[in-house]
Amino acid sequence: MLAYLRRVLTGRDEAKEVRAFGAERALRKRHDDRSDELLSLTRAHVRTRQFYALGSVAITTVGLEGALALLVWFLSIGRISVSM
Repeated sequence: MLAYLRRVLTGRDEAKEVRAFGAERALRKRHDDRSDELLSLTRAHVRTRQFYALGSVAITTVGLEGALALLVWFLSIGRISVSM
């Protein structure tokens, strides 16, 4: 829809009809409304993806910290040794 409205508003052949019927404002408003709607949907999608990405990073961080804590604990009780 946006591509169609953009073509109608900017196309050379279409400009004649747009001017003849005085449809510039109506078409421009329709284009702006559709653009705002698309932007709103895109923002909501990005927010959702960022939320899931943050959760994934948090889980990975907790897992890594747990593994490092376990490694330090094993070193401290002598279960494993540092090899050189």
